[in-house]
Amino acid sequence: MIVDACKHADTHRGADIPRRYGSWQSEVCNACGSFRARDHRGNLADIDRWREWRPASEYAAAIDDTDEG
Repeated sequence: MIVDACKHADTHRGADIPRRYGSWQSEVCNACGSFRARDHRGNLADIDRWREWRPASEYAAAIDDTDEG
């Protein structure tokens, strides 16, 4: 879990986060760049590590689909 001073009140829909089958949508904070995953219905991801806010430094790797083949 990321603990920081940002409230993540202003967000936008980012790039898809690929999964082995399908993808999640990313929700990105406009203030700090942190992100988390949502399903395509807008619900938070069903896996804890993707439900929590993640640091902006992990975003590029999270949306990179080259490992999925």
